[in-house]
Amino acid sequence: MSTSCDSEELEAGYNLHDPDQDNDLTPDGIELTRQSLAAIRELPWFVFSAPPDTQEPHVVLHLMDGMDTCGVCGRTIAMGQYDIINPRLGLTVCVSFLATHYMEHGSFSCFNYNPHLPEFPHGGRVDIPLLVKVLEMPCSCGDLGTLYLPGDFNKDCKVNHTDFGRFAEGWLESTDPNEGK
Repeated sequence: MSTSCDSEELEAGYNLHDPDQDNDLTPDGIELTRQSLAAIRELPWFVFSAPPDTQEPHVVLHLMDGMDTCGVCGRTIAMGQYDIINPRLGLTVCVSFLATHYMEHGSFSCFNYNPHLPEFPHGGRVDIPLLVKVLEMPCSCGDLGTLYLPGDFNKDCKVNHTDFGRFAEGWLESTDPNEGK
């Protein structure tokens, strides 16, 4: 499965030289798919169209006839598409139901093979940089791509007395490798 490639990481503003930027042992691409999916699920959803005065990011659901089959787990997924819209930025990204299912597996790419129609394999790839822009990611402190202030030692997006305490813990410790020899 494919998560994100170098050019997509660069375009989305992430560090392609660090495959696990938050050091939580989950590769960044998988983490980004999960965070993106969580952000999509938190948006308001509308079927076929949103009210005309909607100014917040939202999802418009377009249902289609038919079923897709996940090439990873074999689950059947209803066919359809999500239009993820950010009116403030004037941006929209379209993501199929199947693609969001593949995001649950940690992938931005999806492939469908219907044994009844072998001549029509289909799938696709989510436009990661556009999705990140539309969702205005990072959405929460600690999400992939969060920029921390230099004094935020505990990475809670605040510089306060807790950070000073962590800083002061090592105040008199030596970093001289020759000390104690």
